[in-house]
Amino acid sequence: MTIVTVGAFDDPIQAHIAKGRLLTEGISAYIADEHYIWANWSMSHALGGVKLRVSPDDKNKATSVLGKLYDGSYESYLSEEENEIACANCNGLVFVTFNTWRAKLSQIAVYLCFGFIIRLRNGKKKCKECGGVFKNDA
Repeated sequence: MTIVTVGAFDDPIQAHIAKGRLLTEGISAYIADEHYIWANWSMSHALGGVKLRVSPDDKNKATSVLGKLYDGSYESYLSEEENEIACANCNGLVFVTFNTWRAKLSQIAVYLCFGFIIRLRNGKKKCKECGGVFKNDA
């Protein structure tokens, strides 16, 4: 079986993101030289980076999908999902997320007593347009 390289990346994580997009589009993709790069980052340029490979039949379709990925064409899907929450007062979509002082105090207490840090959930959101504060239920 022959395969062709459709992309090369300095970072294995970027290669996996691109591979995920290709798999979502129904294109079988393979990653080459990933473990060499994880083991020794300085070898990335010498090896030509982490290579994303597909079958020759899927090369044109994969190139098209990767072009859309690099252009940001898929970002509209993300913005549709992110903007599901709107301010109850003004229907604004721009928020600042913050934690209450009680949550921060409990985080400090757990660290002092047990020696580890707990992750705080984002408790409240503040609308940048009207200043309204509401609880984050997501």
